[in-house]
Amino acid sequence: MEVNSRRILYERNGDTRLPMASTTKILTAITAIENSEDLTKKIIVPPSAVGVEGSSVYLKEGDCYSLEELLYGLMLRSGNDAAVALALSVGDGLASFITMMNQTAEKAGALNSSFANPHGLPNEKHYTTARDLSFISCYAMQNQTFRTIVSTKYYTPKNWINKNKLLSGYEGSVGVKTGYTKQAGKCFVGAAKRGDMTLVCTLLNCPTTYDRTAELLDDWEIVGTAAGESVVVYMNAKKIINGIELDESIVDPTDVEMLEDLIMAAINDGYTKA
Repeated sequence: MEVNSRRILYERNGDTRLPMASTTKILTAITAIENSEDLTKKIIVPPSAVGVEGSSVYLKEGDCYSLEELLYGLMLRSGNDAAVALALSVGDGLASFITMMNQTAEKAGALNSSFANPHGLPNEKHYTTARDLSFISCYAMQNQTFRTIVSTKYYTPKNWINKNKLLSGYEGSVGVKTGYTKQAGKCFVGAAKRGDMTLVCTLLNCPTTYDRTAELLDDWEIVGTAAGESVVVYMNAKKIINGIELDESIVDPTDVEMLEDLIMAAINDGYTKA
């Protein structure tokens, strides 16, 4: 999915409801960012944020952290304790923050999802789809604070290394989040720059998340623009424009008139705008 237009370039089982493990934290982070006036605000870690099951930044009761530090712990180290601490600090209690998360998801266009906690631990009322999670991720990636956090490889103040190996192993990678539970399997949302365009790739219950993400991102290449709109891309040697396969058509990226005609046809068919 292309971040700015929300254009779906490729999809398989995109509307299937599935658990999403810690990729949940993409929504947790953007909800916290949008509902906090000052990310340098210090909070005291409450007892309910200590010893949360699963991945952790090992918060201790009474410790003092800024909201920004908790966000880095959330997105780089996938701290479930950081997720709870953020939720309790930003919302008026956990239930209030979860309501805020679902409101943010709806605002992002995710209408086939339900969020029941801020960390992604198994819950029958906690699910999304690859398409919805892509919508959420695109929405979040348009926030510069979020984008800065998820593209950070190493957070010096706390000596935290980002678990997202794509950042170091794939050219142009700019985010976003790993996830795993036994129930959800391996989940991953990756993002990479392609010229002026950013692509988001979402995988749920995929055993080879990094390799598959790289394969999907490698399938796309900018070859031209026209009409002030969109890009022309190729996938697996098939000629595609804005998600529409062109069969045996020959697309010449230097032929502006041809590109304009094809792009306008895609716009009219509803493929360019979300």
